Amino acid sequence: MKNRLIPLLLISLMLAFLVIMGRTLIRGEENSLHKVSLQTANSLYQRGHYLESAQVYEQILATGHRNEIVYFNLGNAYLQSEI
Repeated sequence: MKNRLIPLLLISLMLAFLVIMGRTLIRGEENSLHKVSLQTANSLYQRGHYLESAQVYEQILATGHRNEIVYFNLGNAYLQSEI
């Protein structure tokens, strides 16, 4: 009985490790995409394309990346588009 339990325990631990590592890699890719989108939106804003930058900020928020920087930049983009 003990001889069977140890391999099963090791396999369970390895599977748990793989699941955790997979989730970590996915989060890393999502964060990379978020950074690229934020850079794109900021670049559009700096070039005076306020409505286009606002659309990208809205897309970032739609993916669940909510933070004060995105909201602040979105508000400024809408404000500048009205001026």
